[in-house]
Amino acid sequence: MSKQKTDNLPDPDKIQFTLLKPEDRFIGYCFDYLEDQECLLKTEKGFSNSYDAETVSVTLNEFEHLVNRGDFKVIMPTVHISEWREFQIVSEMKYESIERDLRNKICTRKKDNFKHTNLLVLSTTCSDNMPDKLKAMSINDLYGELCRIVPDFINVAHVRVPGSSYGIYKDGKLVSDESSWNCYFKLEDPDSLESFTKSLKIKMVAGNFYWLERTKQDEQIVRFPFDVTYFDKNKIILESIPELSEGLERKSPPAEYIDGTDLKLTSDSVVSLKEVKDCQKKLGLKVSRGVSDLDAKIKMLSYDLFPRVRFHLSVNTILEDANKTEFTVEEFYESSDVSRFC
Repeated sequence: MSKQKTDNLPDPDKIQFTLLKPEDRFIGYCFDYLEDQECLLKTEKGFSNSYDAETVSVTLNEFEHLVNRGDFKVIMPTVHISEWREFQIVSEMKYESIERDLRNKICTRKKDNFKHTNLLVLSTTCSDNMPDKLKAMSINDLYGELCRIVPDFINVAHVRVPGSSYGIYKDGKLVSDESSWNCYFKLEDPDSLESFTKSLKIKMVAGNFYWLERTKQDEQIVRFPFDVTYFDKNKIILESIPELSEGLERKSPPAEYIDGTDLKLTSDSVVSLKEVKDCQKKLGLKVSRGVSDLDAKIKMLSYDLFPRVRFHLSVNTILEDANKTEFTVEEFYESSDVSRFC
């Protein structure tokens, strides 16, 4: 395994990312089977705000091998803005307690501290309300749909890693799904990633590659077969083998390298005016400032980005400021107050 040096340009033949090293503790997911509800319970274990971190540079072939060997258990698909080779990630509270002149190579996991590289990660998602047609799709089917929506993905090299919940059995019966995968791509032009992250959600809606569901708070949300939170600069991805309670067994294939070319995002990845209008119509959104505005509004409706909403809020919800002036969520979003607030 080769490591990225800060005084050299990144190797164009290798992907770059941050490897988190949680020392000897297990960090990942645990699964228990609830007999009375006949379902799996998924919990997190070992998560922390503090990690030793290392910027790593490997080829996709090497990545496949090292994931299968267990070397890459916890990663972030981004690197520190200062391109430190080795550094520490700590909590906000701990960071504030450190004297300023002692903060070298120490940071928090704030998004502003990290930047995208030439690595793109797409992760498939599944939920109880996912349409049966989508739920029944194999990774090849899902990837085929992605190629239909964005032809740039045809014949592109990538590594497929089965997700933590892939293929869990109870007494010989499959009790999870087999549609959970993380797919790793190497971008030919890293600068194209930012705009693509805004385009993909719109193209998935326009291409009928999404579904709507309602939360317990009776809020309508939009879901995608590919998890849109994986574009976040501080996203943590777990490739550790999950812990299973007694009686459970996981049958999953190893990570697999799919041969092909680097991902080159062309005009096929750019949103067309027709797709923008189609997306607005399907989701009932009014947009006045183009793709970025539409992308932001889709995020507001995305369960993946706002999974813990405790109240019903829509674009038409009426708010009131300190001066007793009433306005809707959409009116507030369209106003200059948002810019000033942000």
